[in-house]
Amino acid sequence: MGAGARRAELSGIRSWFVPAAVGLISTAVYTWFSAAQWARFEVPSFDNALYTQLLQAYAEFREPIVPIAGIGFNLLGDHFHPLLAIFAPVFWVAPHGFALLVVQNAGFGVAAALITWCARRQVGPLNGIVLGGAFALSWGLQSAVAAQFHEVALSVPLIAGSLVAIVERRWVTAAVCAALLVFVKEDLGITVVVISIVIAWQSGRRAWLLLAVWGAGWFALTTTVILPALNPSGSWGHGQELGIANVVGDPAALFAPAKFLTVGLLLASGALLLLRSPIALVLLPTLAWRFLSENPAHWGTSWHYSAVLMPIVFVALIDAIQRSRQSKHRSLRLAARWAPVAAGAVAIALLPFFPLRTLVLPAGYAAPLAAEARAALSVIPAGASVDSDKLLINYLVDDHPVAWLWRTGNPPPDCLAAGVATLGENGIDGFAALSEDRYPGERYRLVHEGEQYAIACRF
Repeated sequence: MGAGARRAELSGIRSWFVPAAVGLISTAVYTWFSAAQWARFEVPSFDNALYTQLLQAYAEFREPIVPIAGIGFNLLGDHFHPLLAIFAPVFWVAPHGFALLVVQNAGFGVAAALITWCARRQVGPLNGIVLGGAFALSWGLQSAVAAQFHEVALSVPLIAGSLVAIVERRWVTAAVCAALLVFVKEDLGITVVVISIVIAWQSGRRAWLLLAVWGAGWFALTTTVILPALNPSGSWGHGQELGIANVVGDPAALFAPAKFLTVGLLLASGALLLLRSPIALVLLPTLAWRFLSENPAHWGTSWHYSAVLMPIVFVALIDAIQRSRQSKHRSLRLAARWAPVAAGAVAIALLPFFPLRTLVLPAGYAAPLAAEARAALSVIPAGASVDSDKLLINYLVDDHPVAWLWRTGNPPPDCLAAGVATLGENGIDGFAALSEDRYPGERYRLVHEGEQYAIACRF
């Protein structure tokens, strides 16, 4: 290798120092948030425990039967995400639910590094840091981290990789990253279709439209064959949420304020300029299914649903800045100049309204539930089977067979764990009797009575 080649190689390596730093800092900050959330015993849903059981199965080379989802329930019948199996080695080293949070945070960090690298190459070193940092702090990623582990741990870096490759005119890389999305979640097949159209448009080669066939084919296969075959209902369960006729016929749902807020924040995060890039079209499939859903949780800015939109917004903005810089219109050139500042300002301005704010608040480190939660967990025998509601489920699933407390038909467990607030009018006094009613012939007694948690075990 000649001196010139060595210098080029070193230069290429050095070009990743700053992006890698942004990615590592992003991962560290989000893991700090996750650790504080975990220590507070704050559990938004049972999903993290559900995916923990999924990875436990993959790590042991078993089919992904997840008791939390139901007796004998194959989780590939809920959403089609076989590519999550690549995380199985994590459970060989760290078989804990918290490890999934670190994995997801690292996935977001990889996406932040990719976007920072692309932005620095396309719009300048300083602007690249600003845009990479704005992406890392974006409200969609924050909400996803607070919602704990979901398949977005893979979809966010894959979408970022595909779209960055489009900007860099690396068509094969763009296509490969996009093609893998069909194994992350079923609806992403339609996203692949739109990405393929963008690749064909930008490259000038219609052959890339074959990727659209791949995406549409897998969407059809998963929603009409695979998911119905594996789901006990015999149908694509989440497809039933797409009550299109009902939503379109209901103006209150069609024009819900939450939808306008989501679109408004997307446009603001992209400094409005993102609409000048064809990459912005990739937003449409996810926004379409969310806004046509009957479930209001899909419409707004909470949960993990907007995480996949964040790399689209920021890569579209990078592309739009490039295009606008070359425009003959002075107003567009001026907009391109100030767009990184605007995007960074929006990300910072939104911080007080989204989860990362807890890192600077005393309440983010107060853990009034922790002592009682640990006491409640300590009375459950090692390895005992437990039916649990969401409050303690994340902390039981590592080393106990766990099922969802409020699902009928479960086999009798050794213990039951519930939040007092969920026990209804009989409260904690009726918990043991409730347990015996649900499991005739079994006898349960309270072994922990607290202000927040109740534990009943067989005797």
